Amino acid sequence: MSLENFAQLEEKINKALEIISRLRQERDSLKQANQELQGRLSELDADVNRLRGENEELRAKVNTSSIPPEVEQEIAGKISDYIGRIDNILGTEQ
Repeated sequence: MSLENFAQLEEKINKALEIISRLRQERDSLKQANQELQGRLSELDADVNRLRGENEELRAKVNTSSIPPEVEQEIAGKISDYIGRIDNILGTEQ
């Protein structure tokens, strides 16, 4: 192997090491971002479950109250809209 070939090989190895180092940093950064997003998703999921519970409670109260049907329908529509928005944020349809 000539000195020139050795220098070219050394240059390629150094570039490969730089790429590997950069990719490892990107991987670590993505892992951290993924963990943060998983935590946020858990929080949002808990919020959805809490809101669904509140929704059921409110629906029970609405069903036992003397709210006019048109107001009840408007409230039900708004609640469904909010649940739909939350489901869209979470990417689910339950």
